[in-house]
Amino acid sequence: MILRNYLTVTETYKGTSKFPFWKNIKVGDILEVSMELKPTGHNKGKIYAPDIKVKNLFNNESETFKDTINSVQKYFEKIKYKDFSLT
Repeated sequence: MILRNYLTVTETYKGTSKFPFWKNIKVGDILEVSMELKPTGHNKGKIYAPDIKVKNLFNNESETFKDTINSVQKYFEKIKYKDFSLT
């Protein structure tokens, strides 16, 4: 099972990033944010965090960014967005 949500970018990325994915986001782009529900594994009593995948649906190169929940949230704090709506 995959949890998925779509967001419309209302203000571009404000910050510095070594990843071109965040620098290439434009106002009006639609981002698909997803997480696969599956066991993440563990090592020495520590459980790994699930990966969150962010895909820009308006980018011709189908660019994606994948990282942990905490890391992705830090990037989302530096852009403005709203839930995607077909209306």
